[in-house]
Amino acid sequence: MKKIIFSFLILFISYIIYNILTYSEYLKKVKEIGIENKKCYKIGYKYPIEDFVKINESIIIGSSFDVPHLFLDLIYLTETNIPNGQMVLLDLNTNKITELPIKNFPEKIPFHPHGIDLYKDEYIYIINHSFNYYGSNERIEVIKIEKNPISLTFIKGYILPKNFLGTLNSVCAISDETIYFTTSNPFPMPNSKLQNSFFYKYRYKFGNAISVFFNWKNTGIYSYNKGKIKLIKVTSGFLNNGITFIPEKKLLYIAQTIDKRLLVLKIGKNETNPQLVKIVKSDYAYDNLFYDKSKGIIYAGIIGRLMDYIGLAEHYKKYGNINYKGYYGGYEEIDTNNNDKIKVVHMSKDKLKGISSGMTIGKKQVLSASIEDGFLICE
Repeated sequence: MKKIIFSFLILFISYIIYNILTYSEYLKKVKEIGIENKKCYKIGYKYPIEDFVKINESIIIGSSFDVPHLFLDLIYLTETNIPNGQMVLLDLNTNKITELPIKNFPEKIPFHPHGIDLYKDEYIYIINHSFNYYGSNERIEVIKIEKNPISLTFIKGYILPKNFLGTLNSVCAISDETIYFTTSNPFPMPNSKLQNSFFYKYRYKFGNAISVFFNWKNTGIYSYNKGKIKLIKVTSGFLNNGITFIPEKKLLYIAQTIDKRLLVLKIGKNETNPQLVKIVKSDYAYDNLFYDKSKGIIYAGIIGRLMDYIGLAEHYKKYGNINYKGYYGGYEEIDTNNNDKIKVVHMSKDKLKGISSGMTIGKKQVLSASIEDGFLICE
């Protein structure tokens, strides 16, 4: 009994320290960068565009779903019937968004696409939060890109175990046999048996502290090969997020949001046994990652002040709108040909709430967010 009481006491103290360290970010000063003399405008859509990939210099494909309702209402168990999301295409020549239905996608499977990755310029791997389907957990969908005109066709889906530990975040294919994915929370999404329990109602508030205290090596980075899921034990860290792969260097980059850093893993002959070779630190919290092989650049969505992101989410939950003032967001370039040198390309205040992705395409800065709908273009 004494050990149990001591464990909970240490956990509580760890949680307090964690909150003090993170909430101190409210005092951090952030400057707007890279938008001088630029015209910024929004291309609206009914849902936020959580993540996107570049197909060519004029076409991008993004994942869109009702993020605020799915992750705030469902997390706090006030709503369970969420409309399906959608893959969308943005033509930068016309600034027009077109919905991209997925041919042959299973009819009864909910579709809430989150992190996505481009593989061999022919396939898109998609995190699908399909947990409200008959008590199932989540899925990773594999979609083929058809060209001229662009359309999407369902190939297969990887179904995660019902009791899988974690909420899926981002995915990356490194070969035809092996994929990697991250989890951003140590506990799975709710199911009918536990949805009214204290544990589920407050798991997001205590989740990271519990995860770190009880298992320092559980970083929420996993490989999937031939039906086997493997936890990659490389280093501790909070909130694993974006993930991308550089095939010519066999390097896997993984964002750890709260730690404000990227883990760089070397993939060897055994594709599920990577080695940590480097940690890239930033002044900002990372979100989604995308590797542009034509430039040797990793584009990383960044959050100016991490607690503003949490404050934005809490504001939405309380008031049902995103009229939260003082949100900073943007994106960085990480030059993989120059020792991972970092350059902040864009940082703006209140232009798009919840920025999660961004990249430079031609002369345009293209950004999307997990809370506010549509794209932001600056040129």
